[in-house]
Amino acid sequence: MSYDLLQQIGMGRLGMTEDEFWSCTPRAFFNAVEGFESLRKDDLELLRLQTLYQINPHIKKQIRDPKQLWKYHWDKGNKKKKTEEEVVKGRKFVDKVNRLSRGKNNRDINIQDNG
Repeated sequence: MSYDLLQQIGMGRLGMTEDEFWSCTPRAFFNAVEGFESLRKDDLELLRLQTLYQINPHIKKQIRDPKQLWKYHWDKGNKKKKTEEEVVKGRKFVDKVNRLSRGKNNRDINIQDNG
């Protein structure tokens, strides 16, 4: 992990100033990152729960577990690996979206594929 990446995390995500970043101990820095990720996880869990409450009145079969809507990487049992075919299909889709976005708007909306 490079200092540039650590600085991007500290100053970009955590909102540290440059002086705060360079005066921070490694332990304090990584504790701050963990705290930030914990808040982010809480926000995403709340989003999933709110979505459940919003869609349940409009569907016939009620959903009881918010994890049935979508899974996050921290959910147990969410370890399914993509097959090579799924990866290729996803990359083709991303390439197609990027080509279409450049053609329509004359600007590059570079969608990244994390798979």
